[in-house]
Amino acid sequence: MFGPSCTTKISISIGNGYSAIYTAYSENGYDVHDTASHTLGEAVSAMFRDPKVVTYMTDS
Repeated sequence: MFGPSCTTKISISIGNGYSAIYTAYSENGYDVHDTASHTLGEAVSAMFRDPKVVTYMTDS
């Protein structure tokens, strides 16, 4: 099956000097919007699972 594919990259820099890039790739959507939404959700989810980001957010 051929369908749209998408790669999303989110980069962050937080106040404690930590920076990171979270990348997600998908080709499992029905259309471009669905695929882009999926990869954005995956990248944001990875960011919020990063222990350094969680610690920064809860200690601030």
